[in-house]
Amino acid sequence: MKRVLLIIADGNPGGGTTHVLEILRGLSSQYEFGLVTQSNSYLFHEANQIGIARYSTYFFTSRLDLRIVRKLKNFHDDFQPDLVHVHGARAGWLFSLAHRQSHIIYTVHGYHFVHKPFIQYCASILIERFISKQVKEEIFVSRFDAEIARKHSLLAETTSWSVIHNGIALVEEIETKAHTKHVGFVGRLVPDKDPLLFLDVASRLRDFQITMIGGGELERAVNEKILGYNLTNVHMLGTLHHNQVLEELPKFSVVIITSRWEGLPYLPMEAMWRQVPVVAINVGGIGEIIENEESGLLVNNRSADELARAVRRLEQEPGLREQIVQQGRVRVKELFSSTQMLGKIQGVYERA
Repeated sequence: MKRVLLIIADGNPGGGTTHVLEILRGLSSQYEFGLVTQSNSYLFHEANQIGIARYSTYFFTSRLDLRIVRKLKNFHDDFQPDLVHVHGARAGWLFSLAHRQSHIIYTVHGYHFVHKPFIQYCASILIERFISKQVKEEIFVSRFDAEIARKHSLLAETTSWSVIHNGIALVEEIETKAHTKHVGFVGRLVPDKDPLLFLDVASRLRDFQITMIGGGELERAVNEKILGYNLTNVHMLGTLHHNQVLEELPKFSVVIITSRWEGLPYLPMEAMWRQVPVVAINVGGIGEIIENEESGLLVNNRSADELARAVRRLEQEPGLREQIVQQGRVRVKELFSSTQMLGKIQGVYERA
């Protein structure tokens, strides 16, 4: 059985973590996996539950921390993989510095650098180009990211690449819930997800029940804004296990996504499959998941008024709501199942 070492810097709940867990759970009968990730993280503990060989370190001291590079070398030598699959630029960069002539696959889970200050922007481009020269194949989770790579000349001429959309497990026993006026936010409370804009929307939906799931660096600012707006209809659940999030989703009548950028997020797929309409700002690969007015509603600017109007439109137009619920589920089944995603990733593994 071939041995594959997966490396991801951030093992906390999020799209990259969910993606890696899908690989570990879905392909462990075909490959012997090892995992390198953040010490004592959600992913580190979940991998233990499915019997994966684990190595841990803290990736976030510095991108030039040679101690991490040495550890990655040691982990590689101990596991002796046939293939290394790195996820995200931090893991890709640090393992490239520790390169042991392995066959390396690099998955891009969204490009952060597009929104960074100029110096960081330039440095990130150089890092991405360096990673591409070291790897055998790159995987993009969205066509949007592949286009960024093309525009910024990030791909080495010798590197093969493909777009493989994220996918979710299609659990069939989904119960239809009675429609109530209940809006949800699910995501880390960080600037990238812009929970403060979500609260601006909530201030325009005072007749709705509002639930926020997630924690992070903006938690204090979120609580202060809730008090400032006197949003007595907002309920904070904090950070939940992924399975708990999936249990909460069907309780919402609408999920709102206010992200500043995305690769290809799991949340809209998970909501659509559970018959929950999504209202989202059209950033990153979200438009590859949602067809506006067919399988969800997209807003093209960062306007709390427009987002609130879209929510009320779903409330006031039951025919549109029903169409979006039905088409959303069909779209996820046709394009975004974990079975399709894992089959394509296995094809990449076999080529590499």
